Parts: sequence; structure tokens; C-alpha cells
Amino acid sequence: MSANRRRGLGVLAVVVVLGAILALSRPRQDPWARPALDPRATNPQGLAALVALLREEGATVRLGGLPDPRDDVVLQVKDTLGAEPNRRLDRWVRSGGRLVTTDPTADLAQRAYPPLHPSTDSPGVCTIGAVRPVRRLGVDVSPTFRLGGGQPSCFSDGELAWLVVSRRGAGVVVSAGGPEPFVNGALAEGDDAVLAVALLAPRRGTAVRILDPYRFLGDTTEVGDGTVLGALPARGRQAVVLLVAAFALWGLAKGRRLGRPVPEVLPVPLPASDLVLSTGELLARRRDAADAAERLRRRAARDMGSRLGLGPDPDRLLLAEATIGRTGTDPDLARRALLAPVFDDDELVQLISDLDRLREDLHGRATAV
Repeated sequence: MSANRRRGLGVLAVVVVLGAILALSRPRQDPWARPALDPRATNPQGLAALVALLREEGATVRLGGLPDPRDDVVLQVKDTLGAEPNRRLDRWVRSGGRLVTTDPTADLAQRAYPPLHPSTDSPGVCTIGAVRPVRRLGVDVSPTFRLGGGQPSCFSDGELAWLVVSRRGAGVVVSAGGPEPFVNGALAEGDDAVLAVALLAPRRGTAVRILDPYRFLGDTTEVGDGTVLGALPARGRQAVVLLVAAFALWGLAKGRRLGRPVPEVLPVPLPASDLVLSTGELLARRRDAADAAERLRRRAARDMGSRLGLGPDPDRLLLAEATIGRTGTDPDLARRALLAPVFDDDELVQLISDLDRLREDLHGRATAV
């Protein structure tokens, strides 16, 4: 396998692993660290307690996205929708839906005005039947919506009201002057929980959708799956997918093979014994006694020099004198075995005999010592 192909397969493997981690990992998200008015946040300004309360009261609660015909009530705590999503929300209301918005500046909310009188926690004269059980809120609210003739309202000072109901086609829009009674830190105070249930889940089985103000504008998909991609807005997910696809294409382009495969001629493997025999036969054919003698002396000098402490490649004259001094062997024998030139096969045979005698004398002397 060529280096480019291996590199390409490695890049592809990395892309597959990173894509699997990105798509399948389920990181733990700290609900306390989520922003205010997030329906999953457990901090005092979050709405997780409201979601739990509605589900305990028998409501079916979905988070994020835009309403569909299955939804009975939609809660919009903050309007972050674009023009087209707001038009879709308006069509849903006009077809018979009920929208509860706690953002006085929301596109579908009744027009708000600055409060004229001090805040209040009492509903006062309340003409919204479902809210009449509320006696006192746990937070003070400021009336901000101007009343029309006979318009249902609560928490009113006679001119402005904090909670009003207006008809919109076949549906209704309940406009509240703020989300303060519905957040985690206030829901357990006063009759805030009673107000939330009265507006959002007046009967068991109500299908409630809470819009997520922190989703991308116009995003209509369900959220809350806990994956990395699910935590990103729509444009962010598209960017990640395109980035991974571009990286995969780059890896495939770099790892492609240019042209047809070229066969490579490999050397023929030979066993070590066959190699030795072949080398011996070649040397025999050359009939070079001097070369063969040099090979034999080099091997003998390496063994004897290492034993005498002269190293693996000693000077031949020093080796001969050291051998004579250590073993007391015949000086002529030592010099002839290590230094005398060899011209024919008979002298080569005699050299082999002399080298064997030197090794025997040296080994015998070393054993005796």
C-alpha cells in the first residue's frame, strides 16, 4: 500500500471518529449555568420549575420549535422570532390556538405603555374567569396594557392592566406584563403557581409548548436531545456538517492514487545457509588463495584480539607478539599464521592448520589461567 493511500485512509478514519463523537456524544450540561428564561435552567431566573409544575398537573410539555396543530397552549416568555416564524405563530393563533406571552414588546402582544401607578401584587377586579382563584402574587407587577371596552383583564389600576386577553381570529392572545411570576425563584411564592396553571394548563392533558428564546431565529425543530449538535443553532449545525464534509473530501483528494498501480519487483529471499554455500562456491570458482587467507585471518584476528584485550581489529604484528607472550607458542608459527603471504591452495591449507593451533594454544592457556 502506497504512502499516499495510507495517509488518505488515516485521514478518513479520523473524520469518521470525530463525526461519530460529535453526533453521538451526550455531554452533561449544567442546568444552573443556563441563561435566564431558559425552560431547562434551574437557577432562580430559569423556567425548569414551571415545566415540572405543568407536567405534574397532567399537561404534555414540549420545549422549543414552533407550534403545530397538536398544541393547545403556547408560552412565549420572550420574543426572539423572526418575521416568518412570527407569521407562522400568528396563523396558528388565528386557527384557534391560545398564546400566552410574557414579553410586552412581543409582535403578537397587546401594545404596552409605561406604568402610571405603583406596582401591585393583587389581581384587583379580575374579569378573567380562570384567574379569579389568584389572591396575591409573590412578586409585584406593573400594569402596562391599556384597557379596551369590556376587555378581560386582571391586575388593573382602572386604566392599565398587567394581564389582558384579546381575540385574534379564532384564537386568543393572553398578554402579561412580564415573566416574573413564572421563574423558578418566584413560582413557590404567593399564588404564582396557581396563576401559571390557570393560564397554561387549566385541565389535565393540555398540550403546552414553551418557546425557547435562545434558539436560532426561525428554527422550527424540536430541541433538548442533549447532543452536541442539538445544542447548536441551525446555522451552527450546518457549519459543522459542511466543515466535516469538506475535511473528508480533502482527505479523499489527498489519499487518491495517481495512475494505475505499478508492480514492484522484490528481491528473492534466500535462507542463510544457502547464502553461505553460494558465497563459498563463488570464492572457490575465483581460486584466489590470498583473498581467502585474508578472510580467515580477519576472523581469527577478531576472536583472538577480543580475548587478548586488543579489540576486534588489532594490528597483526602486535597480535602475533601478544600471542607469543601469552601462550609461549612458536614465534615462527605465529608470524606465519598471521603475517606470511599465501599464494596457492597448499599454503592456504597450511594457514588453516596454523590458525587452528594458535586458537587452541590461546584457549588452552586461558583455560589454565
